[in-house]
Amino acid sequence: MVTTDKAHSSLIRPRTRVIKVGCDFGGVGTPYISAAKIATRLGIHAESTFVCDNAPCCKKLADHCHKPKAFYKNIVTRDDTAMETVDLYTFTAPCTSYSPAGDSEGDACDAGQLIYKPLNYIKIWKPAAVLCENSSRLATQFKHVLDTLVRELIASGYYVEWQVLDTWDFGIPQ
Repeated sequence: MVTTDKAHSSLIRPRTRVIKVGCDFGGVGTPYISAAKIATRLGIHAESTFVCDNAPCCKKLADHCHKPKAFYKNIVTRDDTAMETVDLYTFTAPCTSYSPAGDSEGDACDAGQLIYKPLNYIKIWKPAAVLCENSSRLATQFKHVLDTLVRELIASGYYVEWQVLDTWDFGIPQ
């Protein structure tokens, strides 16, 4: 899902030399790495402003690969109002809640409920663009979750488009 704040969509243009990227549930850093590659193609630099993930291995990887200015261990207890705004905000939720490889409980479990927490950051800071990624089951088995995210983003002033992509089409196994 990609959304843009209508009032701030002009912030992501080649005239901007640095694009600030923030990521909740950063995992192995794929959202930032992808943003950095796109930014490079546009002739601009991507800056990892913050990453939030509770897995120690993810912090190690983020520190090594893209050195975020801030790292948050817990999205539930952090103070969103004290954070820095970004141009591109990416999020997901623990994939095990929505993936066939996990428990597939969706938002019926505590971990699955975390997919709604990023909406707080979005409402406070209004990043120019928002990208949500998750299992394709978010659009089928858990469509009510996707519908809630879309509804909340539209209510926050964003234009929303979503589609299911197959990573194999981009040479990525998962």
